[in-house]
Amino acid sequence: MKKWLLLLAAVILVLVCTACSNQDEEPSGPAPTPETEASKYSRAQSMLAKNQFAEAAALFDELGSYEESTKLSMYCKAAAAGESGDYDAAYSGFQLLGEYKDSQYMITYYKIRAAEASAGTEADSWKNWIRAANSYDKISIFRDSGERAKACRKTAYAYAKSLEAAGDREGAYEVFKGLGDYSDSAAYAEKMYYDLGVEERAAGNWDEAVAAFGKVSGYSDVAEQITETRYQQAYAVLNAGDYIGAYDLLCGLKGYKDVDRFLAEDDRMKAAAARETRLEPYQKAGNYVTFGTYPQTAAGTDSTPIEWMVLKYDAENKKALLLSRYGLDVVPYNTETAAVFWETCSLRAWLNGDFTERAFSAEQQAAILMTEVDNSRGQGHVRWMVGGNNTQDRVFLLSCEEAYQYFGVNNYSETKKARAAATQYALRTGVSYSGDYKTNDGDTACSWWLRSPGKYKMNAASIYCSGELDSVNVSKDSIIVRPVLWLDLTADIF
Repeated sequence: MKKWLLLLAAVILVLVCTACSNQDEEPSGPAPTPETEASKYSRAQSMLAKNQFAEAAALFDELGSYEESTKLSMYCKAAAAGESGDYDAAYSGFQLLGEYKDSQYMITYYKIRAAEASAGTEADSWKNWIRAANSYDKISIFRDSGERAKACRKTAYAYAKSLEAAGDREGAYEVFKGLGDYSDSAAYAEKMYYDLGVEERAAGNWDEAVAAFGKVSGYSDVAEQITETRYQQAYAVLNAGDYIGAYDLLCGLKGYKDVDRFLAEDDRMKAAAARETRLEPYQKAGNYVTFGTYPQTAAGTDSTPIEWMVLKYDAENKKALLLSRYGLDVVPYNTETAAVFWETCSLRAWLNGDFTERAFSAEQQAAILMTEVDNSRGQGHVRWMVGGNNTQDRVFLLSCEEAYQYFGVNNYSETKKARAAATQYALRTGVSYSGDYKTNDGDTACSWWLRSPGKYKMNAASIYCSGELDSVNVSKDSIIVRPVLWLDLTADIF
């Protein structure tokens, strides 16, 4: 019996050890199945949908030519480049894809992103924020377009505020206006310049105040504010002793406050009105006026007032361009036959020397403006010689271009209104004329000089008796002179 018990214990021990050994071993079963291409393709597409472009591109590369993996890899790489800020690489990548998927929209999208990114890095680049915002509005197919548009406008608004804080009101105004109806941009821009107008007026900066008010359209009293600014300016100018300037300002404010009464009753305003009446003939092209004196009889012993034709009135600068009605004298363009320009000819020296001294008093000479005389190619005949350097002159002659501008002169047809007669003083020396041609007044027409060069080196331009453009030798001594000058109508002589 004892032997049987020992044998049974041994069997039980073996069974226990075997069970323990089996618990330590890995459970057996089937091996895992490798991921299929279809599954990996689906996983890559899911990453693309989540904008995980780099990860998706890696999976598509592993898939090689499976389905559209090649193109989708290119697409993901282009998008990844754009998201990293490499917009050139993004453009190139999507361009290679042509019409695949939404590649063309993606090019537009990243161009907008590039514009947004460049804003604030150079002058006026803030406009890129606004352009980007407006562009995002137009491509709402992208899920972040709305947020990006809002962010761009918010950034531009903050930038405008920073400009204002730095004292750059003009810059801030431009940004606010560019933002349109975003937040309170439009109203803020209006208020900013309205307040500036008030400040500038208080400081006596009249033109700056008017300019500031001029930028405001949303305030009902802005026109009155401009009028009030000019009203205050007029009295400030008057108090400074400039009654002519005050008169000019007040004439533009008739009907406002006490302006009409003041113009009618104040002696200084009456004097200014009388002066204005004297100047009226100078303010209309085609009128004839007198200024200076010059011999006009055959004897040459007289000092007869010179008649001038008003060619042009410059209201802004209060000056008139005058051309003598008649040829006042006969002087060659140059005393010697030589290749000369207006700059170097003897006629220019005579006009600004002997003629000016003889024709005008010191006070009258002070009223003749120094003029930058244009002698460029455009002032001469297109196929004739070039005119040389510009000059500074008080008295000069018309150019070919100006003769065309004021009289319609050309070198292929007669122009009666360009014909000119000579005074008896000029005729005494043997003027070049033809009895076949008469002026509008019925006088015998004569040839007269222009300042432009002629067809050949030793020629100068002139207007023939017929009113036609001509080219003659510079030393010809039978051509009349019709001086031209700009007259300052603010001068004391008036």
